[in-house]
Amino acid sequence: METLLDVHGATALLSTDCGDFTHLIRSNYEVFLAKELLEPNLNITFSQEAGYLAKKKKKSMPRLSEGLYQGKDSLYWENEFGFVVHISFKSFKEWNIYGYHFDLDNHNQNEEDLRNYTRSMRWMVHFPLFSLLKKYQSMRLVHASAISKNSNALIFAGLNKVGKSSLSRYLYENYQYEFMSDNFLLTDGKRVYGFPEKNRLAPDSLENLKISSRDNKKIYGKFHLPFDKNRLELRSQPKSVFIVNNHKDLKIECISRDSALNSLEGMHSYLQEFPEYTFFSMLDSFDSWKERDCSLFPEDVEFYRIYLPLDWSLSETAEKVLECI
Repeated sequence: METLLDVHGATALLSTDCGDFTHLIRSNYEVFLAKELLEPNLNITFSQEAGYLAKKKKKSMPRLSEGLYQGKDSLYWENEFGFVVHISFKSFKEWNIYGYHFDLDNHNQNEEDLRNYTRSMRWMVHFPLFSLLKKYQSMRLVHASAISKNSNALIFAGLNKVGKSSLSRYLYENYQYEFMSDNFLLTDGKRVYGFPEKNRLAPDSLENLKISSRDNKKIYGKFHLPFDKNRLELRSQPKSVFIVNNHKDLKIECISRDSALNSLEGMHSYLQEFPEYTFFSMLDSFDSWKERDCSLFPEDVEFYRIYLPLDWSLSETAEKVLECI
């Protein structure tokens, strides 16, 4: 089965014989499914055979460290849980990626298989695409949930389990906002670009938001909910960025640009969920790969810090957010 993707100009062709992996990719990349034939930047093959091919290619490559190998125009990485991937570059705009998660052959419980597919999607599809977008379109990542109205984006950034997704989902459900991103938000310093995977919400979030899930499957303890395709925004002007913390008392305060950007950089380093914190950091060791960094947001963006109680006071918080903008 083949799936062609076009993510803000970076293209990928996925070939796999795993129906569950195809379903995961197509459901999370639904808005990016290409409607016409494109020359892909990334040729991705995910199968047991591709995994064995990756292992075979490793044998002729110099070893950098445990599980990490690098050739003149290639990278190989494996972990102790059975995932392997080999990436070769015809040019930095044209990659061949072969990989597989061999733990899938152990016929685990369904949720563990879903976790392995999700990890594989991140390492073989998300991160190569993000790496291309960073190099050739100067797009950086922000760990945030984002919504938009009238092409003005509200961005809720913060660490895990502080209420970013729940707050943005509340505004989406009750204030006619359009959805942009729930985890990975792209920015070129002038505009923000959506990456609308499924919305990840814990069971207590669903209960308090009064949302029912049609799918009882959970990944990492969270349900993955789709969005209305007619209420998505893929490009918007950032208006306000809210750094979400938790506290017993609800409060929103203005903070300086430097304070906000320093907080974001610190959180990203703590989370280590972006390509540069994985084996993809080795791309910088190739001649002429190193890309120039861009600012995360334009100079006229307003920054705030939210102190959000863990008592599900989303209605009051939403009202205070809207007062700020």
